[in-house]
Amino acid sequence: MTEAEWLSCLDPVKMFFAPAMNAPNAARKLRLFVCGECLRGQAASESEFVQVREVIERFADGKATGSELRSAARATRVSSRSARSLAYSRVRSLLHHAAQPDEYMLTAARLAILGDSQTRQAQAECLHCIFGNPFGPVAIDPRWRTADTVALARGIYEDRAFERMPLLADALMDAGCGDEQVIGHCRSEGPHVRGCWVVDLVLGRE
Repeated sequence: MTEAEWLSCLDPVKMFFAPAMNAPNAARKLRLFVCGECLRGQAASESEFVQVREVIERFADGKATGSELRSAARATRVSSRSARSLAYSRVRSLLHHAAQPDEYMLTAARLAILGDSQTRQAQAECLHCIFGNPFGPVAIDPRWRTADTVALARGIYEDRAFERMPLLADALMDAGCGDEQVIGHCRSEGPHVRGCWVVDLVLGRE
């Protein structure tokens, strides 16, 4: 896949062939993508799923142990009688795959791709939000990491408060950032998701 193909691609399956999917930080981003897809399921608000997803996301950020991740994986192995609906079964399956070791994350992300063309386009847009332009990554200027920008980025990430992205653009510009990719992404309509490349950049998670 070329840079031009990546930037215009609205097919998430094709995007998985980009070299970025095998980068050192790809497992974390793919894990967050799969967890984000779980939020689309009608069963995603089930308390058991919320707890498992939180463990997986904390593991992605180095805040949960491998033992906790394995426990989360076991928690998805509920009896078939609990699969009350297709949405319930799908969320359970996605969480199970997201709780596997890093080397399985690309497979897990591929399994997350499901639905009509509109859904798949939204999934591709989420991948764009998470990976940005891997062919032309932005190198952050340390001066952009002010108290304001870091606090805003942390709040956006932790609270999933993506409506604050334009505020992050303003704070970054105040800090001297004039990068069109960064500011443009913050001001775009999105969708924006946890793992957003700009938020990660400010928080030093790239």
